Amino acid sequence: MLSYRIRHLALYLIIISCACACEKVDLSKIDGKGDKPTSDSIAHTIPTATGKGTQEAPYTVKDFLNKAGGGEKVWVIGYAVGAIKGKWDQQTYNKDSIALLNYKSNILISSNKQSTYFTREAKLPIQLSNHAQEVAFSLLHNSKRHRQAIMICGYHDIYYNHTGMKHIVGGYWLPDLDLSTLPTYDPLKMDTVNIKL
Repeated sequence: MLSYRIRHLALYLIIISCACACEKVDLSKIDGKGDKPTSDSIAHTIPTATGKGTQEAPYTVKDFLNKAGGGEKVWVIGYAVGAIKGKWDQQTYNKDSIALLNYKSNILISSNKQSTYFTREAKLPIQLSNHAQEVAFSLLHNSKRHRQAIMICGYHDIYYNHTGMKHIVGGYWLPDLDLSTLPTYDPLKMDTVNIKL
């Protein structure tokens, strides 16, 4: 019995160490509402623009807060600037409500890499509802990723009595990406596409 537990623990540690070596985190086995498996896998895509809610042009935090809604799955991009503990009020930015690296059930992202509880720009709370999501995205488990870019796919929902994201389907870190280099999506400047007449 003890030998079985040691082998199980060793296998678990190997899987975790392999997962931590990757930038991409594929949570596609989890449906957006947490029930059934899905068939789509998430490729590591570097976005070419922002403002559409897709993997190629994810919403910024401001876009998400202003446009996202309903039951559709969307992508959002921002910098991992902290987490929320206890009660959070986006209007007062209570210093005690922002736990930078020591909380694992959520992540707080912003379009400003230097965002703190003193800065007034918008911040988006994202719920991490299971252990796999906590290990993949929380700053408790990824403290070296503090202030790095991250893309997360999930659903618009109320979280901490504010607009937030829940039911995470996937995401990945983009440690070298500078969000200011991404243009806003413009449908009038689309790339050439093949159209069958």
